[in-house]
Amino acid sequence: MPDRGETALGLLASAPATDLGASMIGDPAGTTTIDPKAAGRLFHAQLGEEERARHTTELVPQRMAPGHQPTTSAAWHQRPSTYVICTEDRVMHPDLQHRFATRATRAITWHSDHGVFASHEDETIGLLHQLATGSRLTPAD
Repeated sequence: MPDRGETALGLLASAPATDLGASMIGDPAGTTTIDPKAAGRLFHAQLGEEERARHTTELVPQRMAPGHQPTTSAAWHQRPSTYVICTEDRVMHPDLQHRFATRATRAITWHSDHGVFASHEDETIGLLHQLATGSRLTPAD
């Protein structure tokens, strides 16, 4: 949740190091990928081996230039926002997660790895339903 003027890579660099940096592979074109041998453990440690492998094959190279560009607007200033702190995240340091959480209207903590949408699928669906409708999702829904 960057604020105006902040950069995504600057925010990552301002926090204590995680396993992410050692797992990034850069190329001369300015893109990075994540070492496939580390990606499953890094992003989806709570999933089984087969699911981790599937998610790893879905990773694509990312251009680094946008990460250096300052944020021009921050919707969380005008709109309600929810931040999910992932206690087992090996990508984003807890200090940075807590910093982002203070910017959100609401923060919740889940015992999750970085890939929270995959490792906590039912909870994610329930949270999105609650945010969209204002009511909790029940098993009958």
